Amino acid sequence: MTIRSIADIEALERAPLPLAGIRNTYELIARSAAQYPDQHALSFFVRVEDYARPVRFTYREWLAQITRTANFFRRIGLNRDDVIAYALPNLPETHLVHWAGETAGVAF
Repeated sequence: MTIRSIADIEALERAPLPLAGIRNTYELIARSAAQYPDQHALSFFVRVEDYARPVRFTYREWLAQITRTANFFRRIGLNRDDVIAYALPNLPETHLVHWAGETAGVAF
């Protein structure tokens, strides 16, 4: 959908999200990876000067990184009801800790 007006935004906000069967964010990202494996899931640049050359992750790559990080958390003992707390700057690794922590346990 191309958004050209406030009416377009309001129509988009009224439409139900196609989330049937999705129970958590990992499943949402996995569905996106299945539907759009080579589309950009995350774009990042450290310095404003690098805006034209961001580091990019496709949904396929991003899901693989989240899965790998969540598996690491489980291997070091994080269980479903355990909390992983973090205080990190805005970096791709911060997003990995958040989404993988939420997948393996509870992210805080």
